[in-house]
Amino acid sequence: MPVRLRVHDWKVPDSREFTSHIGLVQSPDSVAMRYKVPMWSDRHWALMEKSFQLLGKVGNDYIWIPVMRRSHFGNEHGMVRFVRKVGAAAGGGADSQQVTAETHAPDLSVAERYLD
Repeated sequence: MPVRLRVHDWKVPDSREFTSHIGLVQSPDSVAMRYKVPMWSDRHWALMEKSFQLLGKVGNDYIWIPVMRRSHFGNEHGMVRFVRKVGAAAGGGADSQQVTAETHAPDLSVAERYLD
């Protein structure tokens, strides 16, 4: 059986010229569970810094911030907490009874440190 071979003048580009999108998820909950450290403790933050360094070495392009707790990522904790704040009196005119409205405000301190 005859075999025909064609050789083209083409070279694979250097890997620095490749384009990739890597979206690995860094999991604060998994770090805390694996090393048995309290969430958001100084030791926990140090271990997460190491995990970010490893993600950077493989070219990770994304950062995930779990706002809700108990999501499909298996996280027990969210990074945005909602704190109760008692607001101004709610209700209408002079005849109505004054009712204090309870609202919630986001506490972004954990998410901000995570991004730092």
